[in-house]
Amino acid sequence: MKLVAQLGLLLPDSVMPDSLDLESNSSLYPDNDFVISRNNDGTDLSRFGDDILDLTPYSTTGPAVFNSVSWSNDNDRSSISTKNISRELRCINFALMYFSPEVMSVGTLRIYWANLRRLAVLAQRTGCTPSNIDQSTAFSQALKEAMSCSSLSVLTGVHRLCTKLIIIQNRFPAFNFTLSTEQLAIVTYFMRISERKTDQTPVIPTRIYSELIVDLNSLIDYFLEHSDALNEFYRKRHQDDLRYGLNKGGIGKLGLSIVGAVFFRQAVNELGLKEYFEKNKIRDNRNIQSHLSRIQLACKWLIHIFSGMRDTECRLLALDSFTKVTIQEESIHVILGYTSKLTGDGYRPTFWLTSLEAEKAFKAAQEIAQITFIQMGIVDETDLNLPLFPSQNLHLAGEAVHYDVPIAKLASDLSATLLKRLDIRIKESDIAELERFDGFRDWRSEEKFQVGNLWPFTTHQARRSLTVYAARSGMVSISSLSLQLKHITLAMTSYYANNSAFAENFVIDEDQKSLIQEFENEQHIAEFLKYEENVINSTSRLFGGEGTRIQAAKDKGELPEFLCDRTETKRRFENGEMTYKETLFGGCTNTENCDKIAFTAITSCLNCAHAVFDEGSAEKLELAADNLVAQKVLYESESPFYKQIELEEVTINKMLARIKQGI
Repeated sequence: MKLVAQLGLLLPDSVMPDSLDLESNSSLYPDNDFVISRNNDGTDLSRFGDDILDLTPYSTTGPAVFNSVSWSNDNDRSSISTKNISRELRCINFALMYFSPEVMSVGTLRIYWANLRRLAVLAQRTGCTPSNIDQSTAFSQALKEAMSCSSLSVLTGVHRLCTKLIIIQNRFPAFNFTLSTEQLAIVTYFMRISERKTDQTPVIPTRIYSELIVDLNSLIDYFLEHSDALNEFYRKRHQDDLRYGLNKGGIGKLGLSIVGAVFFRQAVNELGLKEYFEKNKIRDNRNIQSHLSRIQLACKWLIHIFSGMRDTECRLLALDSFTKVTIQEESIHVILGYTSKLTGDGYRPTFWLTSLEAEKAFKAAQEIAQITFIQMGIVDETDLNLPLFPSQNLHLAGEAVHYDVPIAKLASDLSATLLKRLDIRIKESDIAELERFDGFRDWRSEEKFQVGNLWPFTTHQARRSLTVYAARSGMVSISSLSLQLKHITLAMTSYYANNSAFAENFVIDEDQKSLIQEFENEQHIAEFLKYEENVINSTSRLFGGEGTRIQAAKDKGELPEFLCDRTETKRRFENGEMTYKETLFGGCTNTENCDKIAFTAITSCLNCAHAVFDEGSAEKLELAADNLVAQKVLYESESPFYKQIELEEVTINKMLARIKQGI
């Protein structure tokens, strides 16, 4: 019940979906009156038997409507096949909501639903339903045809969906979805051979990165100089029933009396906003709203740059989420918020370290939020839960179930307007830097990266650039980056930091270089402590190339002197003479770059002279062996993939036998 469980972290019981008690329910699925979603006021919104399920109140990324009939091209939607498939679609969607063993947001469910509809179309075309597609050769053939011309994103999406449903099927046999091994192999095959590729988010070239930060700061500084006057403008409008700062063209529409009204131009002059409005091309109240939305977006961009948080994480920030913590008389700037990427339990409270530069963006965003609250008639904020980015336009607002007002969508058209305002153009030197950074990508052939174009900034670029430049500087460890970026695994952070060694180095002054050295020393000390715990003081027998050598020395009582002298061992780690890194099955003591690791093999460490394993490695090896057995069924026995897996299986079993004999 991961999706429903994570909603329980955010929502009061009155707006939660119904809960399902499998022990007292004779069926895996509820009756048609089972409530799937409720409005914010607690009234029923969608039930299990409805053709259209609306989960929008639970979504932080816009509307989430699941239509189980609109997928069909069949003109007669009352036909038995269409009705059966629609019923099964509702059941599958319910299973994803209630039985998925892993975390899932409404946004992820929406992606699964799009791919589920694709499978429904194929099933209808081949005369079957999701519950019996494994028995249909016609479906398998249609699947091959469809996958052969699909984009990599579609192939990946369908593969993730099918894998997820098979996992649910294995846990709940009554779940009525079947997919044969052959059909899953079809999707996997085309995903692997697809010539299309998704380009990694580009790192922002250093010149553009610097210029973007400077220009965003200037824009925000200029706003803050006039924020008090803007606040006063809206306070007077609210107190005077919108007759203060009245647009002359809107008198008739609003039905307001002209007597005693202060027109827009007069109000602007009174408050000293004339020059500010002229520079920002603000001519009436509608222009102010658009301008405030752009400044709001500029604040959000700057927060992304100085934190690395995701788009949704930033949009969900609370009004008072910027704070400071004092550690050893040093002031540390912290952003408090929520992430869905940590533990699999949905949106959980977390934090991001940031810098003083982000405080200005928060201050400006809070000023805009105060203006918005004045317009909403919110006088006392004491007992309200308010967002940092409330919507400037209620017609384009996004729902945020744990706030008392809607949050801003900050739509893509605002990004285009802000990019045009900043006018940061790509130069030849920027393309040259991108080519040094990633020489395998044909930057010059991509229209959006042509010299003279506006740099196509996206918030995810800020996230990746932070990773790349931090990794390149040496100031931050990969594990620290994982904490900052809220990644479940180090592998994803490594992906973001790809090619960081070729990025231009921002770290040029001596203070920063000194800080880099401190981080490196801390990394070496952490490695020493792990080595001391897992190797020197280990009560388990050691295996692997280096592990066997050390164990033999332990057995003879002939450990090298430096391993018996803690201070000397620590010194060697600090100087880089020794190292210890945890690996998939144990540890590695190789001080040089490894040339044996490959994506296609997981056993390269087992016969390595630098490897250290212990008795605890056996459980990890057994799990890996089980996974290989599961993978083999996807391939023919003569396939090179099958043979490679067999070789890895043999290697693992040999090491397992050695460990068990040693125990």
